[in-house]
Amino acid sequence: MNPSSRDRARRVLDLVRTTEGLEALETAIARELEADAAGEAAAEVAAANRALREGGEGLASGILDAVPGGVVVVSPEGAVLRANGEAMRILGLSYDALTRRFIHDFERGTYHEDGSPCPVEDYPVARCLATGEPQPATLIGVRQPAGDIVWAVFRAVPLTAPDTGALAGAVVTFIDVTDRKRAEEAARRSEERFRTLVESWPSYIMVVDPDARIRFLNRAPEGHRVQDLVGRTCFELSLEGTQERVREALAAAIERGAASLFQGEDTFGRAWETHVIPLRDEAGRVMQAMFVSTDITDRRRADEERRRLDQDLMEAQRLGSLALFAGGMAHDFNNLLVGIRGNLDLALQRIGPHAPARPLLEDAGRAALHATELTDKLLAYAGQRTTVAGAVNVDALTDDMAQLLRATVSKKVALQLDLAGDLPAVEADATQVRQVLMNLITNGAEALGGGSGTVTVRTRAAAPAAVRAWADALAPAEPEAASYVVIEVHDDGCGLDAATRARMFEPFYTTKFTGRGLGLAAVLGIMRAHRGAIGVESAPGAGSTLRVAFPAIARPSPAPPPERAPQRPPTAADRPTVLVVDDERHVRSVARIALEESGYRVLTASDGREAVELFTAHDEIRAVLLDLLMPDMDGEEACESLRRVRADVPIILSSGLGEDAALSRFAARGLAGFLKKPYHLDELVSLVQRVVRA
Repeated sequence: MNPSSRDRARRVLDLVRTTEGLEALETAIARELEADAAGEAAAEVAAANRALREGGEGLASGILDAVPGGVVVVSPEGAVLRANGEAMRILGLSYDALTRRFIHDFERGTYHEDGSPCPVEDYPVARCLATGEPQPATLIGVRQPAGDIVWAVFRAVPLTAPDTGALAGAVVTFIDVTDRKRAEEAARRSEERFRTLVESWPSYIMVVDPDARIRFLNRAPEGHRVQDLVGRTCFELSLEGTQERVREALAAAIERGAASLFQGEDTFGRAWETHVIPLRDEAGRVMQAMFVSTDITDRRRADEERRRLDQDLMEAQRLGSLALFAGGMAHDFNNLLVGIRGNLDLALQRIGPHAPARPLLEDAGRAALHATELTDKLLAYAGQRTTVAGAVNVDALTDDMAQLLRATVSKKVALQLDLAGDLPAVEADATQVRQVLMNLITNGAEALGGGSGTVTVRTRAAAPAAVRAWADALAPAEPEAASYVVIEVHDDGCGLDAATRARMFEPFYTTKFTGRGLGLAAVLGIMRAHRGAIGVESAPGAGSTLRVAFPAIARPSPAPPPERAPQRPPTAADRPTVLVVDDERHVRSVARIALEESGYRVLTASDGREAVELFTAHDEIRAVLLDLLMPDMDGEEACESLRRVRADVPIILSSGLGEDAALSRFAARGLAGFLKKPYHLDELVSLVQRVVRA
C-alpha cells in the first residue's frame, strides 16, 4: 500500500473510532476516495477493509447489527464496503459476496413499484454519490439469487471527511416492506373486486350524509354522470312522488338507526323497491345512510302475469265445472226426453188422425224437439258433441231467434222480420247459424245506442253474381255455390266510418263497453268455415247493413218422420228377444212398450251388472240396446263383459253424446249401430229390426 493509500485508510479508521451512536451509521464508516487506476482502487479497498477490521471492528459490527434495517456502506465509486446481517438477509447474499459487488451489479434485478426495471441512476445511493446530498425514501424491488423479489424502502446519506469535507462515500439504509407490500396489494385487489362488484351491481347504491348530501353513488342514472351527482341531495334523485317517503326513511335511519323499505315508480313506468340501511362508525353511532334501489318492474309484471294466470286457471276450472254440470244435466235431460217423446209417440199411435187431442200431442212433440236442440247446445258447451252440418231452414230458424231476442233487446228497439218464405235449405250447423243471427241482431240493436229505432231482418235467395257485388274480401264466397241464402240485418243507428269498418271484424275490437268485441269476429269465423260470404254497408248517419250468405243445397229440408204403418202381430214363435239396458226407468219403459208392440219379447236391466246376469241366463237374446252412461258398470265395461259371454249378439249403443264422441270409446268392439238420445220410437224399432234380420 503506498503512503497515500495508507493515509486515506487511517483517516477512515479515525472516523470509525471517533463516532458514537447513530451518527456512526452516517459518518463513521468511510472509504478511500478515487484511485488513479482500477488495480490501485482494488488494493486500497482491501486495505481499508483490513483497517476496519483492526481495532474498530467490534464497535462497527455492534452498531450495524443493532440497526433494525439493512445498512450498507459504499465507496465514492459505488463499491460495497460494509453490510450488516439484515442487509445480507434482505439482499440474499453472504458478506463476502456482497462486499465484492458494486451498486451497478444489482441493476439487472431491481424494479420500480409498477413492475418496470429500475436502472442504477434511480437508486438513492447513486443520486447521493452524484450530488453529495441525502436522498429520500424510494421503494425498490430486488430479486434475490434464489429468484424471490424482496421489496424495501431505500435511503442514502453521504459520508464526508471531517478535515476536508470531501465526499468519502455513502451509507445506504433500507427496511424490508415485502409483507406490507403484499398486504397492500391484496387489499388493493380486494378493493378493486369490491368496487367492480358494487359498480356492476344491478341496483343503485347511494350513501348519503345526515344532511341528505350524496357521498357515494355506484352508478348514475341514464343521462347523468356520477361526478356530477355526488354532493347533491338525494331528494334530487328521488323517484317522482316518493320524496316524502325518502325523507321519512332517511330520518328513521339517522335519528333512530332503523332500516326501512318502500316502493315507488318513476316517470318512465319503471317500478323500484328501495332499502334504507343506517351506517355506523366504530363506536356504533349512525353516521350515514345507504339507499339500495332495485328495479322490480319485471318482477311486478311477473307477479301480475302469475295472478292473471291464476285467475285464468280459476276461470278454466269454473268453466270446466260448468261444462261437467252441463254435460250431466244434458245426459239426465236426454233420458227424460226419451220418456217424453216416446210416450208422445205411443199416444199418437193410439189415437186416430182426426182426434181432438192429436194437435195438442203434436205440439208437445215439437216442444220436445226444441228441448232436444237445447240439450245438444249443452253437450256442445261441455265438449261432448261433435258439430255436424245438416240441412237448415233459415226462415224457421230466424223466426225462432227473433222471438227469443225480442225479450232480450231494449223495448225501444222494433225488431221487424221480412222473410222470403220459400227458401232452399242451407248446409250448415244450426247452432252456429243461430249464433250468427244472435250476434248480428244484437249488434244492430246496440248500434242504436239505447235510443229508439228499428232493426230489420230480411232473408232471400241470391245468385253468385249478386253475392259478389256486396261481399267483402274478408270472407269471399269461394268456391262459389250454385245459389245462396242471404240473411240481411239493417239498423237505422249512427252508422260507421271507414276506419271503424276496416277494424270491426278484429277480435276484441269494439266501440262499445269493455267485455265486448268477439261477436263479429265469431261471425266472420263461422262464415269462413261454411264457405259463405259476409259484407258491410254503412256510413255515418245512414245506419248499417250487414249481410251473410250461406251456400244453398238442392235437396229439400227433411220432412217429419212418416207415421209407422200398422204391423202384423207376430206369433210366439217369431218373437225375438231384445235386452234393453238403461239406468232410467222412463227410457226402459217406452223402449219396452215400443218393441213389444212391434213384436219383440223384451228383457230390461237397470245397470251393467244386471244386464250381464240376464244375458248369461238367456241364450235366446238376439240383440242388446245398451246405454253408455250408467252407474256401477257403465256401457263400455258392460259391452266387454257381454262380448266375453257371446260375441255374435249385435249390440246397439244408445247415448245423448254425439255419435263420434260416443263411438270413439268402442272403436274396436264392432257395434251393430248407434241410437242418439232422445230418439223417436220409430228410429228404435227400425234399427232393432235391421240388426236382428242381419
